[in-house]
Amino acid sequence: MKRTPLRRKTPLRACSALRAKRPARPPRHVPAELVCDYCEGVFHRFLLRRRKNKQAFCCRRCARLYREERLIKSGAPAPKDSPSWWRRLRAFVRARDGFRCVLCGVSERELGHGLSIDHVYPRRAFTRAIDVYREFGTNGFASLCPRCHARKTWDAEARWLRGDALRLQQYVRAVSATSGNRA
Repeated sequence: MKRTPLRRKTPLRACSALRAKRPARPPRHVPAELVCDYCEGVFHRFLLRRRKNKQAFCCRRCARLYREERLIKSGAPAPKDSPSWWRRLRAFVRARDGFRCVLCGVSERELGHGLSIDHVYPRRAFTRAIDVYREFGTNGFASLCPRCHARKTWDAEARWLRGDALRLQQYVRAVSATSGNRA
């Protein structure tokens, strides 16, 4: 069977004519002057690294602060029983708590990884995590470091399961006492 060569949809002459009509781009090795979307400071960046319709930040700190403010301004995500909803709620709670453990105050930067989100009221008391949100809103969740989270789970929740609610009440009071600096 004989194969026919592929044909171009537009002739080569037409493509070169189209290319000639495009405006000339500035050379890539010349830095462009950009304005930071957070602090509004002027900085220089090569055009090679600038993407269309993306925010431009002068440093990582400005980018992080911009994302945190946008998260908190957008408010808590609408309740849906899905993994994407949980990821958005987790990001919201961590930003609301200032990326710090609400009990001991250690930051995510000191830990080297993200904080875990704890159900202030035990998850075992509800059928699904979404029920905790519907009952208490975002106040039913708190950012905890792994050490405080383990202490709460193995001490307060274990005693609560055995019928001693005193430790759990103390934990809830401790978390709600730190809610004064929350939004």
